[in-house]
Amino acid sequence: MTSPTSEHKWYALQCLSNHEDKVRKYLFKYKEEDENFSQCLKEVLVPVETVSEVKNGKKKTKRQKVLPRLCICRDEAL
Repeated sequence: MTSPTSEHKWYALQCLSNHEDKVRKYLFKYKEEDENFSQCLKEVLVPVETVSEVKNGKKKTKRQKVLPRLCICRDEAL
């Protein structure tokens, strides 16, 4: 990940619950189709953490969203 400069800003996109990955995939798909959009959009992140829990004597790990209902985007400043 590159360090943010004065040319780029971070934005939080609010989306429906459990649709964060769909929004991220849609933005990447749209980025491939539109050249102007691909020059503006630099990164799309869905912050997750790996959580381990013991249930019935078995250890399970799962990915849990840190900021539910939010996608974080780095975009060129307009």
